[in-house]
Amino acid sequence: MWRVCFITCSPLRLGSGDRGPWHADRASAERWADWFRAQGYRVAIEDKHGDVHEPGQPVRNLARPRFTQASFAG
Repeated sequence: MWRVCFITCSPLRLGSGDRGPWHADRASAERWADWFRAQGYRVAIEDKHGDVHEPGQPVRNLARPRFTQASFAG
C-alpha cells in the first residue's frame, strides 16, 4: 500500500502534512505524486510501514524518527 504525502517545512523540523488515500500499487501513487509536483507541491510517497520516498532524498520514516547523535547536541 502506498499514498501521496505532502511535505511541509518549518525552521525546526521537516514533517509531513496531509496525506492522500492509499493506493494498492506504487505506480499509481507515483503518478499522483508526479501530478501534484507539476502543480507546485512538494510531495513524496509513503509506504504502509511509514517509510517516505522522495526523489533525491534518503528514505526516512516520519512515524518512527531515527535519532542521531546530533539530535541530542545541546
